[in-house]
Amino acid sequence: MEGFDWKKLCEQQGELSKMYMEQQFRNRQMERQKYLPFKCVLCKKQKYGFGNNPVPCCMDGRCCDDCNRSKVVPARVAELAKDLDDMWK
Repeated sequence: MEGFDWKKLCEQQGELSKMYMEQQFRNRQMERQKYLPFKCVLCKKQKYGFGNNPVPCCMDGRCCDDCNRSKVVPARVAELAKDLDDMWK
């Protein structure tokens, strides 16, 4: 083909291939992290996975999904409701 830039096409293919390989690497890392053990700072049980941010119940560490649903989210909602209530006074 006349006027077609084969060099540019090869460079783009190389970049796409590099991006694909980087994404595959990140996916493998995340897959491994699913099985990493951690201790929930709220219930003190050994759990596996990423864990959740326990703020405002605890300022550091990770919490399990059960504690996140039963303790952390309700605490956040209550904190938000209090802040909104204070704002309208």
